[in-house]
Amino acid sequence: MIFLLCYLAFLAPALVKGLTCDENWIPNPNNGKCYMMINKFEKRMNWTDSMIRCENLNATIASASNKNDNLFVFGMLNATDETDVWLGAIMKDGNDRPFTWQDGSTWNYTNLMEHAPNNGGGIEHCLWTSKKLDGKWNDIRCYLKKPASCQKP
Repeated sequence: MIFLLCYLAFLAPALVKGLTCDENWIPNPNNGKCYMMINKFEKRMNWTDSMIRCENLNATIASASNKNDNLFVFGMLNATDETDVWLGAIMKDGNDRPFTWQDGSTWNYTNLMEHAPNNGGGIEHCLWTSKKLDGKWNDIRCYLKKPASCQKP
């Protein structure tokens, strides 16, 4: 019952604004996009397979390009029994910077943990967050399998 009340309170602003999403998608009233944790219905995937799966849903891996979106994605993660989730950013050309958001959002906000990114071993080109990191981001190897959240307009 408490979860249901929290969930309804979470959705109330979106309902007031009239934002509707397809079945199994959650509206974000701050940006007008819809989100879905794809691991709820499918197995964990590496970053590239997660990107392809989201694209097959006419979506991208969720970006956290501002504080509100970061809190929304982290809130979705906290509402599940998963411990971590891919973010929709990838390091281009193997450089320590810059990361780019898959959806084309401008990189003008960061929530990287201290000493990140470090591109450990020169092969940590993807971003993730976890409950253990309290929503902070870290770079990690893209071939690891994690849950993902997709977003679409």
